[in-house]
Amino acid sequence: MNPLSSYSRLCLFALSFRTRHGGRGISLKDFSTGRKHRARNDIESRIEPDGMKIRLVMLGKTRRAELRALLDDYLGRIRRHAEIEALELRDSSAALRKFQLDAAATPATMVVLLDAAGKQFTSEQFARWLAGHRDAGTRELIFLCGDAGGFPEALRRRANAKLSLSTLTLSHELARVLLAEQIYRGFAILSGHPYPK
Repeated sequence: MNPLSSYSRLCLFALSFRTRHGGRGISLKDFSTGRKHRARNDIESRIEPDGMKIRLVMLGKTRRAELRALLDDYLGRIRRHAEIEALELRDSSAALRKFQLDAAATPATMVVLLDAAGKQFTSEQFARWLAGHRDAGTRELIFLCGDAGGFPEALRRRANAKLSLSTLTLSHELARVLLAEQIYRGFAILSGHPYPK
């Protein structure tokens, strides 16, 4: 190995470090486990998102603070891999109006309804399902997450597929968090990230 080349790379690394950390110098402490962990997170945050956009269309607000925090955390993680938008609509009428407005604008759209009678996946199968839609050119993947009252028939007919997260009965707020976690887990599986292990 060329010693000068190695020295040049170290200098570039130190310069980059000082730029990112307000001009602070580098020390041996910067090579600790915590610093490495943050550096890995910096790399993850620079992953180029996939072309497929994901939307979570949810009826009603997520009112429980602890579930709201979890949902926001997983949405942030998903954004390292794909563009995602979460819409909390007042009721099913607002959801129907939203889909009527969007129908002509998104021809390559897959609408998935969360339903107890829907198809169930393992996490690995769900990851492959996500990849299949991404690779097939699906531009927008929309998940419809209902409230305690479920969905009207007009909105159910708009769906292309139904997905069941569990045979157990879940609160609608918890189901949103579980869906977001599984979407992130799916992308983590596809990217080889250690999170699923």
